[in-house]
Amino acid sequence: MLTRDYILEKIKFMPDDLVKEVGDFIDFLELKRQMQGNSRQRIEEERDLLAKSDMGSYLTELTAYEDRLARGEIDWK
Repeated sequence: MLTRDYILEKIKFMPDDLVKEVGDFIDFLELKRQMQGNSRQRIEEERDLLAKSDMGSYLTELTAYEDRLARGEIDWK
């Protein structure tokens, strides 16, 4: 397994153009982690909002629709 010291030692001997690429890659990894964290947070917030929402009116409307459908008042196509 690579350690920080090992990686830092390798970077010391790299040409400047490669050090820049390593820096760019590090920036990419940090951005990727931030985006994943934001994504997880958004999913959790949406899940919590859905869990707290009142489904009672939806279920009442669905039951009324099913009753009308059963009585033949509306056609299901």
